[in-house]
Amino acid sequence: MPGAASRPERAPVVVPLLLVAGAAALLGGLNIADARAMAPSWGQDLAFFHQIVHSAAHGGPWASPLLLEPQGFFEMVHTHLVLPLVVGVYRLWPHQEVLLAFQGLFAGLALWPAFRLAEAVAREAGARQVTAVASLAALSTLLLGPMQAVGTCDFRPSVLFLPGILGVFAAARRDRTGEALLWAMVANLGRQEAPYLLAAAALALVALPWGPAMPGRRTRRRWRTGVAVLVFAVAAFAAWVGVKPQMFFHFDPTHLPAAAALAPEHV
Repeated sequence: MPGAASRPERAPVVVPLLLVAGAAALLGGLNIADARAMAPSWGQDLAFFHQIVHSAAHGGPWASPLLLEPQGFFEMVHTHLVLPLVVGVYRLWPHQEVLLAFQGLFAGLALWPAFRLAEAVAREAGARQVTAVASLAALSTLLLGPMQAVGTCDFRPSVLFLPGILGVFAAARRDRTGEALLWAMVANLGRQEAPYLLAAAALALVALPWGPAMPGRRTRRRWRTGVAVLVFAVAAFAAWVGVKPQMFFHFDPTHLPAAAALAPEHV
């Protein structure tokens, strides 16, 4: 029987890809079925996101009449960098199901880093069937109530925080800084608050042990990856502040609108 040293370091990319596809089909299918049964989880958000996407896909403003806030991609209270992708697909197939399917895909994407993290832990423990163990561990996340909730909560792009942050930790476990930065970018696509979570994750990697010590190193901390992610988080935060007048407020406090234009809770 071949030893652990003769086994490939990682399973081929097709394995986590199939896991993500299956999870996306399951969660997206449930999301679509709930909406068609007039039983959405959070109908208000689905309604205004659908209006924003529909308007942008047809050359209109990034806005919804359901939201009393400034119009524009960066002027809206919350900016989601992944929305142009959704708009592009919606332009080709203008149906509400596009948003619901994307929600399942965004949540299902978390199975990729979950698989890689489980794969690393299984290998550290000397497991024989590493790919099988890691696949079962990744699939088991679908049994978690919170995972099912975010995967079927209509449409909330901030769900990309889940695969993004998990991906940072999975990559750091294997000391892959470049990969961690890619997952940090995924998280940043979800919503403008991502740098806060990324900074917290980075500080944890700098300060706390995470997995066994890498060859040639005495520390179990992944401080190099942590510092890189922290630099990315700070840069992303600075960029958000630079392009968003409504980064911290529902309106720009230096250019107050007329009181009559504000929602009652803002007056």
